[in-house]
Amino acid sequence: MSTALHDVGFHDVDTINKLNQLSWQLLNFLWSRDPPPGGTAVSPMSMATALCILKGFTDGEPPASIESILQSLPSSPMITWKKGVFAVHRPTFSLKFANAVSRYGPMMVVREPNSFEGLIDGIDRYFMSGDAGQSIDMQLSPESLAASYDANSASSHIVLANALMISLPLHYLFPPSQIMRSTFNSLDGTTAQIDMMYCSNKQLLVKHQAEYTAVRLPFGLRDHRNGSLTAYLPQNGRSVEHLLNSPSVQASSTEGFTKTFVSTFVMPKFHTKARYNLKDILPLLGLSLPRRYANVTTDGDTAVDQMLQGVSVVFDRWGIHDTQPPSPPMLQCNLPRMDSLSFNSPFVFTIDWRGLDLPLLHGVFNSTESD
Repeated sequence: MSTALHDVGFHDVDTINKLNQLSWQLLNFLWSRDPPPGGTAVSPMSMATALCILKGFTDGEPPASIESILQSLPSSPMITWKKGVFAVHRPTFSLKFANAVSRYGPMMVVREPNSFEGLIDGIDRYFMSGDAGQSIDMQLSPESLAASYDANSASSHIVLANALMISLPLHYLFPPSQIMRSTFNSLDGTTAQIDMMYCSNKQLLVKHQAEYTAVRLPFGLRDHRNGSLTAYLPQNGRSVEHLLNSPSVQASSTEGFTKTFVSTFVMPKFHTKARYNLKDILPLLGLSLPRRYANVTTDGDTAVDQMLQGVSVVFDRWGIHDTQPPSPPMLQCNLPRMDSLSFNSPFVFTIDWRGLDLPLLHGVFNSTESD
């Protein structure tokens, strides 16, 4: 693979926006022709990004249409796709290139080409079975594992052994220099990371109620903090399920928005499962809904029926290639002062963006005892 690809990156907001829209078109195309059994979810942003990079679109401009990508797939011995998941066979790229690609979404590097279909079938069986005792051999190359553990990787979305990475469709809001990262550390030592925008605020807003403590973390471009992540931590023995039905939480989390994205995660010690509620995302993007699947819930409130097990949530406070590090958060409460903020108890979170018609993110997390 050409060395020119090693430093590839998309730094223009408009380009990232176009790429995001293109990726949803690609996902819709794949769903319409090869629908994923059981509602197996993948990251559309990662698919289009990986294809653009691997097919040589290194000038910062995505292709004009998905047809130009799809027409080239059968002629490419390096790329295989099935049920919305793309794999690259026998890659020769460097760790530096792997890190550049991983900033924009997950990428699977399969050890042997003939193992790809078996891997996808294994993922299908895992998602459809509901058996947390199963595991998936992701059959990753040493390059993938090395890149995923590299501390300099801005957002290592490369799939780890026995762990599926997930990616939220937020990448197109800001260039990479405004992206921070959130890290999910599982008990077996693997990590999954979700991109968040760079947090430019200097204060965490904390509100104490009888049923919960709300911690609001504004984020966005400097002097334009239109976004906020709110974490609702139960109090007085209240459960996360109780919070989901709390009128106060519901009013706050849905103000001016439609509940469009609900994730369910189950992470036993060596396993990861993710399920997405997509019923409201595609219409917002002008796309038709795929056919309904038995394992994909249509009710955003009941989609959060299992909490994340064995995971610590950490919001890191630094950006990619920032010339000056951001100011550390100044806490206005008795929460422990840390370089990063972690909630060591189950909590409900929402992400709001005011002024733009963007999806609201809503989920439940349960942390591990260790940080």
